[in-house]
Amino acid sequence: MNRPLVAVYGSTSPGFTPPLADAVEVVRLGIECSPCFERTCRFGHYNCMRLLEPDAVIQALSRLNSTPVEVA
Repeated sequence: MNRPLVAVYGSTSPGFTPPLADAVEVVRLGIECSPCFERTCRFGHYNCMRLLEPDAVIQALSRLNSTPVEVA
């Protein structure tokens, strides 16, 4: 598709499942228990996704667009 891509990773890793795009920004927290590759959090907190702030994705979009993205 050759479109810019923001790839959000939680329990997985871009090293094992890389995004297939030329223009890509990876957003992930890299907390101590990730990547675990589990669908269900063994600790029950799901922090790898729950603590990911929307602003991190917005910043990634801005970097891809080279212009600030404003959210209403």
